[in-house]
Amino acid sequence: MNQQVALINNQTLPFPFIGAGYGNFDNWIGVYVRFVTRPDDDQIEKIIKLAPPPIKPHPGDFEGRMLNAYSGGYNVLHTNIQEAYDPTAIEEEEIGSGEFDDYDEDMLVFTASRKSLDAFEADIERWLLEIHAFCPIEFAYRTEIEEAGDTRLSNWHYTSLEAIPGLLQKWEQDPGTYQQNERERELFGFAVEAIFHYGQVDFETPSETLIEYLFPELLLEKLFDNPDISKTLAFYRKHRENENVNRSAEQLVINLDMQKEYAKLNRLAEEALDANTPDYSFILPHVDKIAFAAIMENNQPLIDRLVRQLSNRQYGLTSSSGDCASCLYASNIGAYAYKFHYKDAFIQARRLYEIALDIQPPQPCKLSLKVYCNALWILQHDITGLPVDKVLNEKFLAKCLPYAPGNPAIFFNALCLYVEMNEFDKALQCYKQAINYKYNDIQIMKDQIQSEKALAEFKNYPPLKAILNQ
Repeated sequence: MNQQVALINNQTLPFPFIGAGYGNFDNWIGVYVRFVTRPDDDQIEKIIKLAPPPIKPHPGDFEGRMLNAYSGGYNVLHTNIQEAYDPTAIEEEEIGSGEFDDYDEDMLVFTASRKSLDAFEADIERWLLEIHAFCPIEFAYRTEIEEAGDTRLSNWHYTSLEAIPGLLQKWEQDPGTYQQNERERELFGFAVEAIFHYGQVDFETPSETLIEYLFPELLLEKLFDNPDISKTLAFYRKHRENENVNRSAEQLVINLDMQKEYAKLNRLAEEALDANTPDYSFILPHVDKIAFAAIMENNQPLIDRLVRQLSNRQYGLTSSSGDCASCLYASNIGAYAYKFHYKDAFIQARRLYEIALDIQPPQPCKLSLKVYCNALWILQHDITGLPVDKVLNEKFLAKCLPYAPGNPAIFFNALCLYVEMNEFDKALQCYKQAINYKYNDIQIMKDQIQSEKALAEFKNYPPLKAILNQ
């Protein structure tokens, strides 16, 4: 550490080093380096040769003008530091294990000696200064390990914060900033985001061009605040293959649903479906909100399109349930509809169930069968007070009854619908099928037939009475 103190005291700091200081190491460390120009093969070889052993990079850790030098392996950093800087202490058993591992109560975590840790800290700065002499560094960034108590930041770090405005201006004006490949941009963006955090630079300060290039997801929600969202949708269309942008879009779906901004949610959903990839992250968990927004805006073209593009989906963001993606889309919409059962919002619930039932799986669903039972429950006049809709009833029954053998409770709800339509013969068939498929609550079914006012006429239906009296 003496070398570091001397360097700082002499103000010989040739490049910004954000995060410089003394680390409270846990299991890893990372040092990001941005070079002024791309290092050539000879320079890369020399940089690797000079590197501190615990973070010695490989050629593959270089990308364009970026280098990510990091420690590898779990629970080996301290061992590697000790072996590199004070190996005799291990041989002479001068040090032992430290605290227990948080993840394994039976494993003690090895802690390097203070002597070796001091040497490692000095070696990091020695290395950066030496490579800067033959391959100039634009900036370096050292990660902080919050779980281990963060880094004790040095004067080098605090002095480097003063260079951030100049760095920002350079990045905005340098054409090379906008010509990075995907991996270089990812490494650069990670370091820049941390530098902004340290320098308390809010994301309103940099130019929109730089933010769009490095952090397009941050602009998406801001653009949606504009009543005219044409520019927003064009922006999303441009960046929708970016994973971070899709995560931002997922959060936007949640926010727009909470704010009842259904028209905007419709437009975003249309753009998402334009990608013709409805299996990516936010469609599955939020297809329910998208469907409801389409209902609230009476957007039948979007509803039709949603059904069409979510049908016949075998694979996607499926769980380990064994059901196909289309079954899970239908199940999620059905689960959302169920929330309206107790809000006297029966019309909205029915429309959600209709969308769910219209989604056609490539093969029958096996496990996600609640939607087919609940969809029939919400049609019953006795429950909702709404007029009996024979056309809608027949449509739902045709889609739900094929699943009744897997969930015999469907037979009970179907029976109730047939009774309300005065089709006692079909109601009787449902009763027999419930028995045949060993419906667990068959006794409750019998009791309700004999006690419920809505089923009174059916109770006296002679073929049924003959069965009940057996």
